[in-house]
Parts: sequence; C-alpha cells; structure tokens
Amino acid sequence: SAKGPVSPQRWRGLPSLPHRVSLTALSPAGSCFWVAVLDGNVVGIVAARAHEEDNTVELLRMSVDSRFRGKGIAKALGRKVLEFAVVHNYSAVVLGTTAVKVAALEEDIQVVHPTRPSEPGFLETLQAFKPDIGVVVAYGHILKPDILAVPHLGFVNVHASSLPKLRGAAPIQYAILEGLDETCISIMKMEAGLDSGPVLLRVPTPMATDETYGELSVRLAELGALALIQGLQLIALDMAEWEAQDETHATHAPKITRETAMIDWNDSAEDTARRVRAMDPVPGAWTQLKGMDVKLFGPSGADLPVGSGPPPGEIVETRPALVIAAGNGALQFLDVQPAGKRRMAATDWVTGRGASVGQRFT
Repeated sequence: SAKGPVSPQRWRGLPSLPHRVSLTALSPAGSCFWVAVLDGNVVGIVAARAHEEDNTVELLRMSVDSRFRGKGIAKALGRKVLEFAVVHNYSAVVLGTTAVKVAALEEDIQVVHPTRPSEPGFLETLQAFKPDIGVVVAYGHILKPDILAVPHLGFVNVHASSLPKLRGAAPIQYAILEGLDETCISIMKMEAGLDSGPVLLRVPTPMATDETYGELSVRLAELGALALIQGLQLIALDMAEWEAQDETHATHAPKITRETAMIDWNDSAEDTARRVRAMDPVPGAWTQLKGMDVKLFGPSGADLPVGSGPPPGEIVETRPALVIAAGNGALQFLDVQPAGKRRMAATDWVTGRGASVGQRFT
C-alpha cells in the first residue's frame, strides 16, 4: 500500500528479489519502498514518500531484522532514499520516522512524535514523563522556555561547529563554504537563544580540503554520538563545567536555500569548488546551460589552455574532462546532474551531447 509505512509484519508477503537492495515504486505520487534481500530473504525495509508541495522526500519507516543489524543494511537503505531524492531533484530528505524512534519502538519504549513541539498536549505529556534530561540533535524546531524547563537537568544539544561560530541550521555546509581547515562538535545546554547556551564539550576534527558535505556529515554524526555520551556521563557524575559563549565571536550558518546553492562563475575557482562540495550530495550546487538547470559535483583545479582568456562559466574542455572557466582559473568536474535526470559522469553527459566547448554556463 502507498498510504503509509510498510510494517515488518508484511515482509512475509514480499517476493524474494535478485538484488541485495531493490527499488519498487508504489504510486505515481512518488511513494516508494526499498527492501534489502540477503540469501533470498527480506531482512530490511524502508518506506518513503515524495512531497511535491515542499520538494522533499519524507522517510516514513526503516526497519532491519534484529539478526542482521550492524551489517550495513540500514546504511544501504538510507543511501537508496538519498539517491532517490537526488535523482528526482528533491531538495531534502526529511525524517517522518527517525532512527531513534525506530530503535525505541523495536525495544518497546514509548514514543511521542508531535508534528511540532507547540502541538496541544505535548507539554503535558512531556511533564508526565518527569525526565531528568533532554537531548536534541538536528531537530529543526524552536523549543520554548516552558518545554526547556521540564527536565530538571535541562536540555543538551549536539551542534556541528565550534560554538559560538556557525550558529544555526547549516554549520557543516558553512564550514566548507568558509574554507575552514577544522570543525568541531559542541555539546551545549539549550536556552531560548539560537545555539547560544553554555558549552560543556568541544571535540575538534580536521577537515580534508576535498571533503563534501555528505562525507563530513557522516564523520560528525559518529563523533557527535561519542561526544554526547561523554557529556552525559559528566553530567551524571556532577562533573560538568559549563562555559558561557563569547557573543563577540558569534557567527551564523543560516538555512541552505536555492540561492545559496547557485554557482556564481565570477567567484574564484577556489570559492566555487567550496560551494560545490558544500552542496554535495544535496541539494547540489546548480548553474544553467541553455536555460536549463545543471548540478555539478566533484570539482578540482584545472589549467586553462595556453594563451586563452575565456569568460567565467565558459566550457574550455570536454575531453578528457569537463573543464569550466571561473572568475580566476578553471575547474574540472567529475559528475553532473541535468534537470530531471540522474547524477552521471561528466564524460557520459558530454558524450550524449549535453555540452560542448565554447558554450557558457550562467
């Protein structure tokens, strides 16, 4: 059924499939599910639904047979949802059912899942639990003071920057955009201000010069989980030392928009490469060729032909690589994604007459 999540009880009715992970579309509206098959048996399932109104893909349900956890099946299913969003030009994957919720339900732990924290009755439900502490990670909603006051130890947040730098929704992307050579996980106590509470822990990590948003996100998620455990242990042992943030050093990382992801070919080659990596894999840094959107991936520095001075955005080579002139210098790109198509090798796109020398991106 395309009307809701596929439950584990229905796995028995699914056919054995020839591939480890396979895609089946359930409705023209974009609902779909993937199943993971191992030795002819379905061992994992994920359901998602596309929403045209806000251009997102909602992850509804993910479950993996308990006997096969830790074998990469959940990651493979998650990648399928992400690939679906990228191929069909959706701007983001949103979590209708989080991994935390799935794990809790599988352990028969009660879960409350309000659409928004301001939803009527949620505050009273939370108060009834009498929690010691709350943990927030990439939630996307503002928690008002009455909710923050419920746990007697407050709420802590896992934030992917060295606070007070890069407060806001997109610290990972802006760390790449700004060309930082190091980023951080901060464990902070939440208060009414945006990411402005006192900090308990900062765990720095170096950034590779060619690291993408997707790659850095995976590393920071693992680092954040470890830092959170350490922070909770310090709080439980009454050893927490909170450091107030210095407001004079605060910077911001606002939500990524279509305008943020747009390539300006007048920018330097270095800045353009950072923008492309910061938007990889989603939403994808975009430009236009002949009035059509094209997303670019995998940038690296390239030399301009001797004696040439092409305008920014002009294609100067297509073989052996796609090379485009920037504000100063040039870049070659490994992958492209034309509007309405999947991500593909730039050389395959060129072979299919997608671009030619002398054409100009705008």
